[in-house]
Amino acid sequence: PPFRLARRLGDSDVHLNTQRITALLKAHGQFPTKYRQLIWRFLLQLPENHSEFTTLLGKGVHPAFEGSLASRYPLRNSRLLRKLELVVS
Repeated sequence: PPFRLARRLGDSDVHLNTQRITALLKAHGQFPTKYRQLIWRFLLQLPENHSEFTTLLGKGVHPAFEGSLASRYPLRNSRLLRKLELVVS
């Protein structure tokens, strides 16, 4: 898959590609739908950035959202509420 190519790029290649992506965003105001997922994967180093993701998950729900999301957004599905808490944390 194309996202694995990002692992093999050197620092100068990554910088050059980041500049191209920035220019693309400035020119069009958004990333092309066809390449949006690939671009975000490249920029965020996903899914290869496992250590940072694990660290963030280990921190749990952000204190600003503990208990308040359930009252603000009453969801019947507790799994969905848990996922929402993880996303905003």
